[in-house]
Amino acid sequence: MKRIILIALACMCSCSKNDEPAVVVTPPDGTVFSKSFIQIFVVPEEIRAYPLMKNYLQVEFEGDRLNGVKEDVREEFDALCAEYGDMSYNDKIVPYSTVAVGVDCQAIDVVCDRAVDADHPAGSSLADVVKICAVSFREYIESGYVTSPGAGDFPAEFEGGQYNGKGAAALFKPLNEVTAEDLRLIEANFRLLFPEGLAVENLPVTVTVRTENDSWSTKAFVNAPPKAE
Repeated sequence: MKRIILIALACMCSCSKNDEPAVVVTPPDGTVFSKSFIQIFVVPEEIRAYPLMKNYLQVEFEGDRLNGVKEDVREEFDALCAEYGDMSYNDKIVPYSTVAVGVDCQAIDVVCDRAVDADHPAGSSLADVVKICAVSFREYIESGYVTSPGAGDFPAEFEGGQYNGKGAAALFKPLNEVTAEDLRLIEANFRLLFPEGLAVENLPVTVTVRTENDSWSTKAFVNAPPKAE
């Protein structure tokens, strides 16, 4: 009789535990379950640019970083997920690995602040010769999270250091060929590649990113010599 009572009590405890909310445990591979593919949206307040390596500038959007974890920004984050159709990823992902710009950029331009050749006097645009190296999440999200063939095959010019996991596609073309659609859902940092021979040492430029209602500009030096220790 005592044995029967103990078995009954064990069953009751088991049932009550199953009624409790499940505890989410991070898998050993470091991933978490997420309803959205984008983990962070950056709502820009400014941009900054700096030389990264020979002939490259790194450009970064800086502003509010929204995610679905912090309660004070969760509503705004969810609104951006809805706006960009990123509401049903429902899969594992490395936390904070996908960081996108939370506005629709219309165009990116680079102006040389010093003459570089006969076709590019001081104050002229270099958009015909400078290429963007950016990561785009747009096609993956708009397709319903279907990875297109070759999406992860990045050109050698990307040089590493940018997100190239699942859902990433390369945006690599001259700035004067980049469309507003291209710039939708790009990663919150990108690179500008200057052609060999044009980007002389310490070339001063102004980088501008435009949206429908706003724009941000910053100055930088391409191929700036390293600072003395």
